[in-house]
Amino acid sequence: MNDLPTNSGHSRGRGRGTKQKDDANRGLGLQLGQSSNEARPDKPVPPADALKTSEVIPKSKDTEAQAIEGDPRGSVRGRRVITEVVHSRPQGLTTKAGISGTKINVQTNYFKLLKRPCWTIFQYRVDFEPEVDNTRYRRGYLYEHKNILGGYIFDGTILFCTTQFNFKELVTKNHAGENITIKIKYVGLVEAADNQQFQVLNLLLRKAMESLSLQLVSRNYYDAKAKIKLNNYRVELWPGYQTSIRQHESDILLCAEVVHKVMRTDTLYDILSEAIRDTENFKDAFRRQVMGMICLTDYNNKTYRIDDVDFGLNPLCKFNTKDGDISYVEYYKKRYNITIRDHKQPLVVSRPTEKNIRGGTDQLIMLVPELARATGMTDAMRANFQLMKAMSEFTRLNPDRRIERLRAFNKRLQSSKESMDVLKSWNIELDTALVDIPARVLFPEKIVFGNQKRFVCDNRADWTMEFRNNSMYSHVDKKYVFDK
Repeated sequence: MNDLPTNSGHSRGRGRGTKQKDDANRGLGLQLGQSSNEARPDKPVPPADALKTSEVIPKSKDTEAQAIEGDPRGSVRGRRVITEVVHSRPQGLTTKAGISGTKINVQTNYFKLLKRPCWTIFQYRVDFEPEVDNTRYRRGYLYEHKNILGGYIFDGTILFCTTQFNFKELVTKNHAGENITIKIKYVGLVEAADNQQFQVLNLLLRKAMESLSLQLVSRNYYDAKAKIKLNNYRVELWPGYQTSIRQHESDILLCAEVVHKVMRTDTLYDILSEAIRDTENFKDAFRRQVMGMICLTDYNNKTYRIDDVDFGLNPLCKFNTKDGDISYVEYYKKRYNITIRDHKQPLVVSRPTEKNIRGGTDQLIMLVPELARATGMTDAMRANFQLMKAMSEFTRLNPDRRIERLRAFNKRLQSSKESMDVLKSWNIELDTALVDIPARVLFPEKIVFGNQKRFVCDNRADWTMEFRNNSMYSHVDKKYVFDK
């Protein structure tokens, strides 16, 4: 999938690990090229609910052992020695602000937290006896005791709360009427001065955004109800928000950016049909096109990475459930009231992610191409000038439109009762106005070309035509020969 921010740059995101690590994390499934008969699931696994919060990963002893003794920066990678420290600020400089140019005030895409967190957060580890693997169930069992827990954040294992508990165990019942013991173990404090408070603040913000009817796709929230349809190109644009709360020089600020997600309307079945029509070896052609692709299933609004295609299975195949054997055709009709038209289409294989495994899903996930939408942009789509131009009309926002969208997001967040309950329970107050900062408009630069021809840039800093019509002031006197 493609995140299209409102500017010309790419959307920021978390760096990806190495392929070896990714394969290790996701290695419980079908190895590519392995016969699907050797690893077929006993039942289709309904997509696991995405975790609404991030996991708190404690430092390992191996990581702590890498810290260089006496190094004030803490741990560094390996035994790297810093040979030179570059000072970017001149000695004796008291301010970073310049003096040239014309002074103006500008608005940023930041909102200020009016109340600096002064709470002390108690951190607990939560275990269940007997063990409950499904994160959704773990959250549900704990939610039954919300009246005594007060405001809290729970990711399935770690519990953050502003209340110190006197009890160590809670008891609830599962659907079968059996007792489930919830063991709560005190871990430590998260003080307002700790950097971990910003992790808590971001988790609180995401919890507040859940009540805005936004759809979580990857790590950002998008408004599927406000989607923009480009029917001529079989593409939809989902507007959304990328947010982050961090400490800045003097204040804690919420950074909000308007982003767009490119969602295709064609299904994997459409891609399969094109492969059958246009190629002789359609199986290999279909595999090449969809392997590694992220697809979206509309019936539950979940995304999956495609790892293989099993042409030995079709929707008429049956699998085991607690109520007996059932085919994929019957399953989707009974569960989602969806009628599968083509009963001969193959099934698409998705390995369980690490998050799925934590949620209790450790089997291969089988998807029906007819019910899975392709996502992301192909090379042909990127080369389509008309498509890119049509999308840019909605994704490239001028300053006024961007400010309007950010204010609308703030108003939406603070007018929802559910989201305000989350913020107020943690004594968090968000400013309704964007942060204003003083800035300076620098004087236009003079560009010197050959023969001492001078040109002063305009407000757009565009000197393309002058560059074409004038010779260079100087050039590098070197010649290169490229040999095929």
